[in-house]
Amino acid sequence: MKNLKYYILQLLLILVSFSSFSNAEIAGRKEMDYRLYSHIDGQKIDLSIIKKNCGKEINSSRISNMYSVNITIDKPLVVGKFYYMNFGLGFNYYYLKHIRQWPNDGDDYYSIFRPENVAKIKIINDCLQNSNPRKLDVRNFIVNENVNQNYSKGTKFDYDFQIKGDYTYATHGYHQIDLVVYYDSVSSSNEIGRIYWNREDDENLIFNSYTTQKMWVTSLINYNTKPRKKFILVAKYAGITKQFTYTIPEGDNDNDGVLNSQDNCPNVAGPASNNGCPVVDTGYDLRLKESNVTVMSNCFNCNSQLNLLNPRFAGGIFPVNKHLMEFTQGGSIGSVTMHFTIENIGTSASEPVEVNFYLSKNYNSTQGLKAKKKTVKIPSIKAHKRYSVSADVNYDDFQTQQGNYYIVIDVEPGSKDANKKNNFVNIPTALKCKYCSKQNLYTKHKIGKPYDVSVFTISGMQIVKKTVTTKEEENMVVQNLPKGFYIIKNDIETYKVAK
Repeated sequence: MKNLKYYILQLLLILVSFSSFSNAEIAGRKEMDYRLYSHIDGQKIDLSIIKKNCGKEINSSRISNMYSVNITIDKPLVVGKFYYMNFGLGFNYYYLKHIRQWPNDGDDYYSIFRPENVAKIKIINDCLQNSNPRKLDVRNFIVNENVNQNYSKGTKFDYDFQIKGDYTYATHGYHQIDLVVYYDSVSSSNEIGRIYWNREDDENLIFNSYTTQKMWVTSLINYNTKPRKKFILVAKYAGITKQFTYTIPEGDNDNDGVLNSQDNCPNVAGPASNNGCPVVDTGYDLRLKESNVTVMSNCFNCNSQLNLLNPRFAGGIFPVNKHLMEFTQGGSIGSVTMHFTIENIGTSASEPVEVNFYLSKNYNSTQGLKAKKKTVKIPSIKAHKRYSVSADVNYDDFQTQQGNYYIVIDVEPGSKDANKKNNFVNIPTALKCKYCSKQNLYTKHKIGKPYDVSVFTISGMQIVKKTVTTKEEENMVVQNLPKGFYIIKNDIETYKVAK
């Protein structure tokens, strides 16, 4: 009878020792015996099984493959939760069903007692994964190597990047981030090296803001860092793959912000507006070009854009397309209206100048009849700025024979203009009398009648005055002048000469 009572007492003690305890009952104990199960419904527990059973009570009949594990931990594990741990069989998922009051001192148990191993135990809160989707938020991949260098296999390769987000196992069921760096292109033969970041799950990879991570590998290949060479970082986490490219920047020897390949003066600083070369003050340069001139007249079929009126015309036979300036014996009946823009392409502000209008028989020339009282005053124009002008001329401004002429818009060059040959344009124009006979309407010079020819410098100083009787004598006066710019006046017209 005594033996029977003894066995009954032992049986009761065993049953009590395997009962489940509440958190409050076990809060003060550190070393406990945990009964962990690796299978549910005959299947090994994985994330898909955890998701199906998350938050549900699991009956004992559904669980199998029990392991008794002594764990020394400050805060006891919670019954009814899934855990990810390694107690000697590798990392696996387990469901905690029971906690035993006293540790198991038998031979058929496992233990986790080292702090570094205890720290790796992760509770799986997979129910929260829908509100915390897996992401791989990486940016600003940079190679930290000297430019224009050759590196051999076995060299330390430094790089860094920025990362943000939660990459813990407890949140997403993954903890490892793979980082592979390639040279030039993604292929096994171009791999510089790889890192399995947090492979042992010994880091808490949570970054609340973008955080710079510095990494290095020992290069598996030879490579160089010449400008425009590419390096590719391939990052992988939880089935997500992202690729980032870093291109070695071109050099800028003079630190002027213009890359050497685009810098005409790579060793001397200068602005991008001058192709990286220093700006030299060459004075002002007023320019008038055909593309900046529009013309309107009684020729309704003429293109108003001067450079499109006779494309590629460069002199010779009078062009086919020409504007029209009409008159009758009583005077002008139509004007030629011009809108044009003067550019200062020099490096300093211009002095005030004048624009005059001439009627010339010759292309690309400023010699001819000067329009009366049509001078336009142009104020100083700053470097790289423009000034727009509108003007018109008609027959009454010239009063000469009908025929084909060129209306010359002439920006009179000042004494400091760096280029005095880009200041004028020619507008092909037919001067036509309506309801007139074919004879000349005006003959200003009587044959053999003397008239005065005066020659002035560009600044207005008279240097020659001579009486002639023919146009040929007038031309001889001009031909005998030394090289320079001159203004010629006779009793009919004023024109300029460049020699």
